[in-house]
Amino acid sequence: MTAIPSNSIDEFVTRWISNNYQNAFTIFNNHGINYPNIPTPPTIPSGFSISGIVGQHPTLSWNLNSESDIYKYNIYENTGNGMHLLTSRNHPTNHYIYNGITIGGDRFDPQYCFTVTAVNTSGLESGQSFPRCVNVDAVEKRIVANEKADSLPIEYKLVDSYPNPFNPTTQISYQIPKNSFVNLVVYNALGQEVTKLVSQHQSSGKYTVEFNASNLPSGLYVYQLQAGEFSSTKKMLLTK
Repeated sequence: MTAIPSNSIDEFVTRWISNNYQNAFTIFNNHGINYPNIPTPPTIPSGFSISGIVGQHPTLSWNLNSESDIYKYNIYENTGNGMHLLTSRNHPTNHYIYNGITIGGDRFDPQYCFTVTAVNTSGLESGQSFPRCVNVDAVEKRIVANEKADSLPIEYKLVDSYPNPFNPTTQISYQIPKNSFVNLVVYNALGQEVTKLVSQHQSSGKYTVEFNASNLPSGLYVYQLQAGEFSSTKKMLLTK
């Protein structure tokens, strides 16, 4: 258990919650300390569901959060390669019609799964809702895939890992606008290399890599993408 300096509570909170707000909240609770300035993420949206009939576009719905500082809802999609951010809807919107796919009626049709999270005005995101899945018409799926293939990225970008905090796996996504030699490396809080997720030439496109930290201790980790002259670094928190 992390010790709390008795004479520097404010300094500890400021330093700790900048990267580790959830653990900070837990630690203070365990020590019986009431510190009202610790930010907390929103609750997970309830009542997430998918409706629609075969041949229609599915409607994703959820109950609005009761917190007063909710800013938006993020909808994530899993087409078989891990969860990716599909779209965001500003509060108080509580539904989304996904025009990109059509509900399929064949039991052999592939499944798409979705979750929803809430984000508050401080930028803190809730955990993901229980996933809901729907069969997708196979013909429609091929059309969507072709459309995505045509929309190649025009800039380098490293995306925030999801989920974050995580235990024990998270998805790291990035995009490169042209053929590049790509390095994606994870470091611990001491700057020591933990694992190299990618080290190879890749063509222009969008990529997602899973980071499995089942054999690593809880704590802050940093992941860095280097592609050509582009470099970007982000943080993620492992909580066990």
